[in-house]
Amino acid sequence: MATWSPLTDKIRESGDNSGNRWYAVTRITPHCWVGQVSIENGLDYFATTSRQVSSNYIIGSDGRVGGCVREDWRAWTSSSRDNDNRAITIECASDASSPYAFRDVVYDKLIKLCADICQRYGKKKLIWISDKDTALDYDPDDDEMLLTVHRWFADTDCPGSWLMSRMGDLAAQVTSILSGDPPAPVPQGKYTVCTYSGDALRLRKEPNTDSEQVGWIDNGDTFESETVVEGESIGGCAAWVYYNGGYASGRYLSPTPVVPEPGPEPGPEPTPPEPSEHGYPGPWPEIPSRGYFQKGDTGSEVEKLQNFLLWMDADCLSTYGADGIIGYETLTAVKLIQGMLGVKVDGFYGPKTEAAAKEYKK
Repeated sequence: MATWSPLTDKIRESGDNSGNRWYAVTRITPHCWVGQVSIENGLDYFATTSRQVSSNYIIGSDGRVGGCVREDWRAWTSSSRDNDNRAITIECASDASSPYAFRDVVYDKLIKLCADICQRYGKKKLIWISDKDTALDYDPDDDEMLLTVHRWFADTDCPGSWLMSRMGDLAAQVTSILSGDPPAPVPQGKYTVCTYSGDALRLRKEPNTDSEQVGWIDNGDTFESETVVEGESIGGCAAWVYYNGGYASGRYLSPTPVVPEPGPEPGPEPTPPEPSEHGYPGPWPEIPSRGYFQKGDTGSEVEKLQNFLLWMDADCLSTYGADGIIGYETLTAVKLIQGMLGVKVDGFYGPKTEAAAKEYKK
């Protein structure tokens, strides 16, 4: 097994380790550094501190990876001899206060590093079990790797509520990479509040911090909303989510909401030409069995549509008549008839157009 991940950008080994592991690697334990540390400063700290702490890897605030204790050796990271003998430990640059949020580049690299570790150890699935006792009693299969956290072994908030709320996502994204499937899109519509201070998140009348406060959501609470708008950018996030009469900044929500892409501007409704005197003779014509036609379609169903149009207005197909071919003349005739009937003028024959025609000809 390789001593270091190929994703490692810089190595400075720490003497704070126990040498060879007692057990095979079956766990990964991510930590929060509590500060936006660079790999240079992090590696220097572990190499020189007298606190007797270390980690196998450090992910710096710019997403680079530092190697501190080689993978086949036990680092001193999790306050647990048993866990550190089984786990590859990863310190991640984070904000310095709760919820100890990671930058996107750090979280993305954590996903990639975990996937690389799993692949090199022959694992096909990364497992997250939120209950401590259940997780520590779990015996992973040969193709499974288990996630564990520092707070299970010591009186600490590590890895912070920001990452704790994403442990399931971390496991899912890594497993998706291992299976070769494309990563699932981040779900939008259900959010958890993760404020830095642990205080409630304010709801504003408008999507900006100068607007009047109209309510709040407690830190850690989960809520649902489908309305995301663009507003004041906070920490690089301009998305605001509407909930309970106010707007909440997406900067403090997990997952981070995304402002929807604007759709095309609607064009003006086409103005149909003035219809001529309707009155195609004979009984109600046979109605097409399909409700959508496009230019170039041919066949008996097209003829049925054209005969229906002629029954509504005898002059609407004055050039080609019911020739069984959808062309510009037929599409224009559909819009003409829709204008006569008072339904949406979109050129698509369907149930609403048919129903309106029946009512019109009574």
